[in-house]
Order: sequence, then C-alpha cells, then structure tokens
Amino acid sequence: MEATPAGLRPIPLYFPYIFVRRADWLRACALYWPRLAILRPEGFLPGDYREGPVGRALRDELGFFVDVDPAPHVPGASAELLSLINGHEDALRARYGGPFDGNSFVMDSQMSGDLRTALLESGLAGDPGDVAGPSWLDLHPRVTSAYTSLLMHRVADANELSLVTDQVAAHAAVTNAADLVLDLLDDGHPAVRTTGDVASAYSVTAIETVVPADLAQVPVDKIIKARRELAVQFDAFRAHLGTLSREFTEIAAIDNGEVMRARVEMLVHDQLDQAVKDLRRELRTLGLQPAQALLSLKTLTPPALVAAASGIAGLPSVIAGAGTAAAYFVGTAHAARREARVRKRSPAGYLLGSTGR
Repeated sequence: MEATPAGLRPIPLYFPYIFVRRADWLRACALYWPRLAILRPEGFLPGDYREGPVGRALRDELGFFVDVDPAPHVPGASAELLSLINGHEDALRARYGGPFDGNSFVMDSQMSGDLRTALLESGLAGDPGDVAGPSWLDLHPRVTSAYTSLLMHRVADANELSLVTDQVAAHAAVTNAADLVLDLLDDGHPAVRTTGDVASAYSVTAIETVVPADLAQVPVDKIIKARRELAVQFDAFRAHLGTLSREFTEIAAIDNGEVMRARVEMLVHDQLDQAVKDLRRELRTLGLQPAQALLSLKTLTPPALVAAASGIAGLPSVIAGAGTAAAYFVGTAHAARREARVRKRSPAGYLLGSTGR
C-alpha cells in the first residue's frame, strides 16, 4: 500500500526539540492538527514542566500530545552516524570539533553507547557539565540538526507521521547515510519539495487566512473551546485537503520557489474563496444574511505552521497577507441550527467558525 504523503498524514511529529519552544505556534498547531506527536526519550515524563502552561492545558483538556519513544530507532540512526565518523573523523573534527557553545544538546537516550563514546573520543562532542546535566552531550548545532533529523525521519516514517517544526533553522532533510554525508561533508544538498510539503503550505495559508492576528494573546481555553465546538467542521476541512492531492503533486514539481508560492496562494484563493462564496450563497437561500469581516494577519510571524514546509523543505513562506471571512447574524434559534447544519457540510465551515473565537 502506498504511504500517505507526509503533509496529509493525520498526526505530525514535532522536531527538533523534545518540547515545543513557541506557545503561539502551539496554539495555531492545535487549530489545525487533531494530535501532535512529540519525542519522549527515557527520562522524560508526560506533563513535564517544560511543556509550559499552553502545552499542559492542551494535554490535559484535549489529550493533544502523543508521546513517542524513539528507542526502537536509536540503534539504526546511531549506526549511520557512527559509520560516518569512522570513515571521516578528521574531516568532521575540522568542521565540527569543539569548543562548543552550550546551546545544542542531544540526550544520551537518543543515541547508542558506541556513538556516544565515538563522539566524545573524536572531539565531536563535549560534556555539558552543569549546563544540561550528565544525560546530555554538547554538539555542534549542525551535527545535532543532522542527527536529530535522521532519527526523527526514522521515527516518523515508521509511524506514518509527518514532521513539523516552529524553528525556521531546523531545515535538514537527513533521512539516510547518504544524506548525512551531503549535509555534514558536502555543505548540504538542494531541498526536494514533496506533495506533503505543499499540502502543509496550503493548510498553513488557509489557517492563517482566518486565525486571530494576535494569536499569542488568545487564551488557550478559547483554542480548546474552538476545537471542541467545531469538531465536525474541523473534520470536513481536513477531508477537503485529501481532494487536492493531484494539485499538490503538480505544485511540488515546480522548480522556482516564487512560482510555487504563487501557485499555492492561487489554489487557496480558488478553493477556499469559492467555498466561502458557496457557503454564503447557501446561507442566503435560508434567509441568513452574511456580513463581511476583514482579518489582518500582520502580527502572525514567523508564519505559525509554515515551518512544516519552509523549515524542512526550503519552501518560501506562504502568507495570504489578509483574508476575508464571513460572520453571520441569525435572529432565531431555528436559524442558528440551520446555519450550523450548512456550515458543517462545508470545508470553509471550520475556517469561518474559528474567526469568532
């Protein structure tokens, strides 16, 4: 059976860190994905204080996080980096040897004992001491990024997960030993866009068209309320993405980043603007009069979820700039129920419903 394109997989895996660093990104993430997988190596427990208040609320109220132990995939990932060290130790040390800046760590439980020993003995890792504790190694950021990407891709592919990040610099698409050589010894390699990357970019643009501009200030309880009350619309919106796989594949083949960005924006305009118009027309036939509401997106930077595409695959940021959504005035409970039934059938229903939260 053919694997699901990464951007269309229902659950993404956050990387490169164990904890999400940006609460505003996490809020936006909760508006789009039904669940978020996070790495939980040995030594970390669900609900760790480093999840922060937004993360804890999403875990407790929505069961939002899926904790994934990377242990089954550590031996394979470790063996590939260990092989590279054994064959190119001098070249790697010249580029990535110490001293280290104390800002890029990998947990012992994310690597084999043999790899840990090789990193220390080759001068490619340092003991962080009191900075991070004895269960971590201090590495050059490029080595951390490459190895973490390799491990995360193994975990994601084995579990039908996509990869998402809120860190624009976390761009390494390292999936195997050949990629390790390219990334660490040949100054990287051109990013290859996939159907899943374009699906993620389209989804981001759609969400950013309607979510509040001051998302960082939106109380997490309102995010949770939106997810609960708009569950059916949420599912309809995600189903809508599955109808566009052919378009996503075509766009992924485009070589020029600016052309690709324009095509994604056009697709959002054609698909969602038409969905909004169709929904507005149907509501009018029921005697419901829509009013226009212009939403500004100027403060939602860096783009809340576009790192799923630009961060991993080198895609340019896909920003709609400003989007038009509809707010509806209904005078009776009966009209409200009719409106709800109509909106649940439309992929635009979730986007429109999110605007009033």
